[in-house]
Amino acid sequence: MKVHNLAGALLDFWSAKAAGMPQPRLVDGVCMIGSSPYRPSASWADGGPLLEREAISVFRYPDLDSWHACVEFNFIREEGLSTKHYYQGPTPLVAAMRCLIASKLGNEVPSE
Repeated sequence: MKVHNLAGALLDFWSAKAAGMPQPRLVDGVCMIGSSPYRPSASWADGGPLLEREAISVFRYPDLDSWHACVEFNFIREEGLSTKHYYQGPTPLVAAMRCLIASKLGNEVPSE
């Protein structure tokens, strides 16, 4: 499955895998770590620490209706922004979690 298509519980599941969380699993459409729901693509309590730890930058262009996230980037005055991993999403956390997954696992993940 392409990372840019991940959303909801699948996005949370693969974010947990990319973040090295212990034994993430899907239960009734919710990503679980142990007995607790884990929603880094919707909860700043879960996703915020990942943004900080992985140094994921999140921004929004005023004329586009989406959020953008990147890691391992550089800005060169003459050339603009260059980055290894760049993803978009409807919210900052969705964009950031897609970016996290791609940076750790690649642009495609198995359908599980």
